[in-house]
Amino acid sequence: MATRIGVVVGRFQVPRLALHPGYRALLAHIAHQNDTVVVVLGEAPQPDQRNPLSFGHRQAMFAEEYPAFRVLPLPDEPSDASWVRHLDVLVASALGATSATVRLYGGRGSFLATYQRHGGQFATTFLPDLTSPHHCATDIRRRIGQEQRSSADIRTGLIQAWEQRGTSALGSLLACGAPATT
Repeated sequence: MATRIGVVVGRFQVPRLALHPGYRALLAHIAHQNDTVVVVLGEAPQPDQRNPLSFGHRQAMFAEEYPAFRVLPLPDEPSDASWVRHLDVLVASALGATSATVRLYGGRGSFLATYQRHGGQFATTFLPDLTSPHHCATDIRRRIGQEQRSSADIRTGLIQAWEQRGTSALGSLLACGAPATT
């Protein structure tokens, strides 16, 4: 019997997958249906409010929470057609010489319609929301942004952001000693 490989494509822009019941349900379903799970993480060209975490941060998050999953990066492309071609090449290269049955999974607002419209080569399965009520990563990021927290990890992250960005927009938000407010 051929190995069953489930592939999910997403951005997963949350600090912990455990915060998003929809992500947990999706990943558990795919793991239950397949022998191997491949997670393809979309990469924006530059971090922004919708995409604050790098591939490396999200790869580490998966390594901590789902160590058996294989995680691959997929940069944004200038067109949907080239993105679909790149995804197919990436998935095919991840298979190597193994004979496997591959299925791509997605849900509400996922890539599946675009993938099918542009002739993606692998089978797809649409999964309805597996949790109720519906959960949204944007809402989770907003709640996190509104919380006033302070820990060594947060302070370290702020210092890293300063060092990586210099005196960008972050500088106007966080003057020395001023609370982070927007």
